[in-house]
Amino acid sequence: AEVQTYKGVIDWLADQPESVVAAPEDLNSYIPMLAKQFLLYHAHGGMFLISDDEFQERFLLYHAFDQLTLDEFIDSSPLYGPAPFELVLTSALQHRLCAFFLKEDKCPPVRTVRSFLDIESLREKYETYYPNLVASIAEEYAKYHVRYVISKTDDIKMAGKLPPCTVVYHDQWFEACEIIRSPS
Repeated sequence: AEVQTYKGVIDWLADQPESVVAAPEDLNSYIPMLAKQFLLYHAHGGMFLISDDEFQERFLLYHAFDQLTLDEFIDSSPLYGPAPFELVLTSALQHRLCAFFLKEDKCPPVRTVRSFLDIESLREKYETYYPNLVASIAEEYAKYHVRYVISKTDDIKMAGKLPPCTVVYHDQWFEACEIIRSPS
């Protein structure tokens, strides 16, 4: 049943010229494979050649209408790659080995994912970029060449907040809006 939900919008996207698409998370994974379009943001995008700064901006732009908190942004940061999770596992192994050979109270504690993140840098990115994002959404979408914004038809969080756009696709599950670019 899920495949049928996505079929219409994927088929429509496949017939469009290559562009950048902002789409709901559950649809995101299918778009590059089946429609040959680029994504504004995908959770695994940090594994590719992209700077942390750009990946963080894309993440925040993708969540511009979600009223994301600083803690949610920080907690999502490990999604920028596997390193923090792997470092936590290494820390736990170091602790167990140390405890095996020495007294546990002489061993360093197991570290958390957050202890491996640059919290201040994340806080600065969030505080300087996110608060005014909705007000400058047209410029930010243009910066990352977003052409289509796809939303679920029952999702009202973006209503009236998108830059000028034309609805170019609509079915019972999804609606695609093509952003109208002002002449440069």
